[in-house]
Amino acid sequence: SILSEYDGRLTFKADKFRWRGYQIKDLDVGLNLQDSGLAFTQLSGVLFGGDLELSGSLASAGIPALSLEIDFEEGSLAQALRATGDLRAATGLFSFLGGVTAKGDNQFAMISSLAGAATFSAGDGIVRGLDLPKFSSQLLSLEEFEDYVQLTVSTLREGESRFTSVQASTAIKDGVVIISDGRAVFGGGEATAKATFNLPEWTMDARV
Repeated sequence: SILSEYDGRLTFKADKFRWRGYQIKDLDVGLNLQDSGLAFTQLSGVLFGGDLELSGSLASAGIPALSLEIDFEEGSLAQALRATGDLRAATGLFSFLGGVTAKGDNQFAMISSLAGAATFSAGDGIVRGLDLPKFSSQLLSLEEFEDYVQLTVSTLREGESRFTSVQASTAIKDGVVIISDGRAVFGGGEATAKATFNLPEWTMDARV
């Protein structure tokens, strides 16, 4: 591979670095190329107002293998959603901690070998287009099935709900992502979620 032909180190720093709507401030990158492998010895900066630290490696000798670890703390959920798809669905601060590994000589093999774990948390924010206080206050007074349908539709179409915390832990094995303990605490109640995403087969099963 081309990586086997070179050894070296590279450092890069920038006050601001922009790529496709994503802006990282105080970017500090350190790369190490040696023995057919590329390692991110350091990648840190400020993204969405939160502190980002990333490290990882890519080995090309034999069967290609990669590893990646991310530690992101207290970023703006509103900024992240705007950068991702110009969405304005939520506010608050969020954090993410996780790591993955993969190995394979093609894209499908890489996806099928994905393994790792991650945690996500968010707090003190608002979800727009979801009116849980209205849903909770009117639920017990309904009698007809059509009333439940109308209330559900209006709840998911307008209003907003303030949340105090959102937490989820994820386990990944053989390309299957499992969320077993998703939990969100709102002013009008609490929601739990479980989900399985089978990436090699491109299927999903979720319960809320």
